[in-house]
Amino acid sequence: MILVSDVAKAALWESLQESGVEPGWGLRLTATQGAFTLDLDYPKEQDRVIEHRDSTVIIVDRETEDLIGEAIIDINEGENGSELVFRKISTNSHRPDAEL
Repeated sequence: MILVSDVAKAALWESLQESGVEPGWGLRLTATQGAFTLDLDYPKEQDRVIEHRDSTVIIVDRETEDLIGEAIIDINEGENGSELVFRKISTNSHRPDAEL
């Protein structure tokens, strides 16, 4: 299952609001060629929708979620400011980071 931290949900919600994205639209998480991307999209019936303040933030289809497995989207405070990170959660507690 893919989780999204409260901090990341708030940051993504704010970004979508500032961009004037239509209600119901959000960011679809996709996995292609070993990379993860977030693209603006509208949820379909079979999608899992992650919301913040009753608004769609992240959309993920079941196939992508099964492919990724357990992971979390979070915010990392670095030298260059805040950045969105994707952390795969493995059963041995090793959690490598990957930037989105």
